[in-house]
Amino acid sequence: MPTPTGATGTATPVVNEPVSGPRHPQPVVTRARVRPRWLLAGVIAIVLGALLAWFVVQAMQTQHHVIVLRQDVPRGSVITAEALGQTTVGTIQGVSVVPAEQIPQLVGKTARIDLAKGALMPADATTEEQAPAEGKSLVGLMLSPGKVVSGAIVPGSAVRLIALPGDSASTSGEPKTFQGTVVSVASAADGVSTLLNVEVPSGVAPQVQLLAAQDRIAVVQDAA
Repeated sequence: MPTPTGATGTATPVVNEPVSGPRHPQPVVTRARVRPRWLLAGVIAIVLGALLAWFVVQAMQTQHHVIVLRQDVPRGSVITAEALGQTTVGTIQGVSVVPAEQIPQLVGKTARIDLAKGALMPADATTEEQAPAEGKSLVGLMLSPGKVVSGAIVPGSAVRLIALPGDSASTSGEPKTFQGTVVSVASAADGVSTLLNVEVPSGVAPQVQLLAAQDRIAVVQDAA
């Protein structure tokens, strides 16, 4: 195609202009506005979460494993492994407890007080002393109804053992008595009689045991 020339004979370049068309507007970027109340709620949630985490950590740090009673242990009874368990508690002000790792040391000791099932084991509730004490002996009694107070005698109770007269003996006069301390109480296999182990002075133990074998002992409970 020939190139047009001007008056001077110089070739004039042809410029191809872009074809004009519809122009698309540039998108307008807008910033989302954060409402102050939502911002405040977020700050509060963060603070509460931090406080909750702190309380959880504190609670975990103050938990203690302590001894709990799985069975009733009457005063004067020997503590067995089956009677002791463990539980987890927090810090309890004014409550005496025993760490769970001391369970092996407590087995075989004697309860100084009545220990109830489900209660926490208090400190100083046991003693190394076991019956019979020095100068004392244990006698076993099987007492039929009417010869022992029903349900009132517990280990540690002070009692008097009353010597009952024989079939041919006179019932006049003051009966012979022996002082003793109950060590353990149980029900007999017949479901009626009561079994007592009583600590008495060693000097009278043979006589008391002989009377017991003849079913000639009655038990009277005295004031503690």
